[in-house]
Amino acid sequence: MSLQISPERIKVAKNALISTSLTQQQLADVLGVTRQPISKFFYLKPIKSDLFVRICQKLNLDWKAIALDIDEPTTQASAENVFDSTDDKETASIRYFLNLEIQQDCYLLQTLLDLGNEVYLSETWQSCFSQNRGVWQDMRSRLSVAQSNKTLIQHIQYFYQQLDDVEEVCKKLLTFKSKALSIESKPKRQGGVLVFGAEPPAWADKYVTLSEHLELVAIKKIYIMKIQKLRETIPKLIDTGNQIINELN
Repeated sequence: MSLQISPERIKVAKNALISTSLTQQQLADVLGVTRQPISKFFYLKPIKSDLFVRICQKLNLDWKAIALDIDEPTTQASAENVFDSTDDKETASIRYFLNLEIQQDCYLLQTLLDLGNEVYLSETWQSCFSQNRGVWQDMRSRLSVAQSNKTLIQHIQYFYQQLDDVEEVCKKLLTFKSKALSIESKPKRQGGVLVFGAEPPAWADKYVTLSEHLELVAIKKIYIMKIQKLRETIPKLIDTGNQIINELN
């Protein structure tokens, strides 16, 4: 048996995904499946009932409340009614799902903004923005939006370029984090950090040396500076995302 989301409940499901801070790819990884059935789930396509239930459980959703049996005759008509009848159906559906993806990007940006200056980023930020582009990565989707509104497509391109810059900074921060943690994992020898000449003894590798201590201080300063600069950029990017969301509605 296959199940799909009721068109009237798709927003509930998408918001549930946003609240978990997971992308569709990350949700697929957690469930041990490919991204294809996850995308079908959010694109109102039928998937195997057991996977449908597992997705709902991960999103803390009551699967019975959002499911629509694909054998019901009202499915097709209901799916059509979820989109704006004044637009071409395909273009409207693309705009709808692109809107939801950008909403999730804005949610992730806000989450990043709310992090403390000295909190190390989790590995999630390595690629969470680039993985959340199922609609945008499809060339037909881009052409469809471009044909309907050329100015809008420019705004979206700019938004994603800025997201790429944010993600690049996150990758650099994760590199700093890795270096810092490797030093922090070492204990300090009783009496403080160790000072050696050009050739420290082999046993010294177990403890924090003065040079490592100074390196750690420098890394943390750079880390905080980059986080603060990032936090200055993010509010403007969230505003841009919200403007695009309004244009897509």
